[in-house]
Amino acid sequence: MNKHIGFELITLGHLIKRERDRANDDIKNRILGVGNNVMCTDLGIIRFLADNKDREVYQKDIEQHFSLTAPSVSNKLRGLANKDLVTRTYSKVDTRLKQVIMTDKAEAIDVKMRDSIENFENRLNGLITEEEKEQLISILGKIKADFE
Repeated sequence: MNKHIGFELITLGHLIKRERDRANDDIKNRILGVGNNVMCTDLGIIRFLADNKDREVYQKDIEQHFSLTAPSVSNKLRGLANKDLVTRTYSKVDTRLKQVIMTDKAEAIDVKMRDSIENFENRLNGLITEEEKEQLISILGKIKADFE
């Protein structure tokens, strides 16, 4: 049987997305309540901001980290600001840029979702050895770099 890398990556991506969405829906319902209007990508941006709160983060950083276009991130940030999850203020370093800062409300969400995210990562890490993980990350990095 002839396996195709693209097909296997796409299939795996769908399976991981489905599992991640299931976990994120659980997080959202448990933490924010049923019927909340926070999207899964919102949670990812909140996590990124929390992981980088020791430095100034700009829209471009989010675009690069998530491999998203400027209009997509701009719309996301506008939505997050409307939900009182981020603010955008002029940078202290370069006033041409606006720094993206998570609010106290977003910090509270991040604290609550860390355990669920860690459980998901532990599940993935439990499937392969440390050496396989390093190889996989290296291979995926090469593929990702070619598509960026």
